Amino acid sequence: MKLILYLFSPQRRKGRKDNAKVFLCATFAFSASLRFKKCKESNSYSVKSFFNMRNNKEMHERNIVNIEIINRGNRFSLLGETGSSYIDPSVRRHWDDLKVKLDEGAPLRLLIVNPFCKSKRLRNELNGVTTKLDPKLKLEIIYNLYRKYPNVDVKFTDEIYCSIFFSEREMMYDPYHLGKVADRLENYFLAFHFEDRNASPGSFSYYKILKNHFEILWTKAIDLETFIDMYRSHLQEAGLESIVTLSQT
Repeated sequence: MKLILYLFSPQRRKGRKDNAKVFLCATFAFSASLRFKKCKESNSYSVKSFFNMRNNKEMHERNIVNIEIINRGNRFSLLGETGSSYIDPSVRRHWDDLKVKLDEGAPLRLLIVNPFCKSKRLRNELNGVTTKLDPKLKLEIIYNLYRKYPNVDVKFTDEIYCSIFFSEREMMYDPYHLGKVADRLENYFLAFHFEDRNASPGSFSYYKILKNHFEILWTKAIDLETFIDMYRSHLQEAGLESIVTLSQT
């Protein structure tokens, strides 16, 4: 404030043009100060960074951060429609790094959106999916993971709010929406990287809020075996008789 008063003092007045320049400089400095304060405030609530997924460079940066979360973590939880970016080897995005952790015994809780629930059917309709299952959902991969790794637990939920992948200290958050652009839901939106810097009891952070979100869904979700029993006929109609048969052995 003293700087601004000095800039407008008689000693500094040299005409309207100079004052205009000074005003612009002062405004810029004040705006930068507010942005810095806002950044510090966001960081205190665990916001590490965010990414515009319509920008290829930022999308690449987000994928790098995801890999770093995996490499730095020791236990993981994933909530998503299909989980394909993390568990499908053909996607070649995060599976190679996650597999190393699973082979080492790191626990993974996999919470997948029930492919037959009302909300998922609506998303399929808006995306123009005409098959029984979302083609991105590879239930065979999920089932094989469950059978191969005793440290992998699988459940299904009817609640669709967001996608989150997190370790014991970091999280990647993707909001879900029903905003349709052209012939499908817009897939390239925003992603947020949260880091639980303040781990003291009772502290506030977006990481903790979304982790609690996952924990509540996890306690209400149905396990893999129950899911197969409940939707046996749906799975058979979708051509997944092998999963039904294997679950009975």
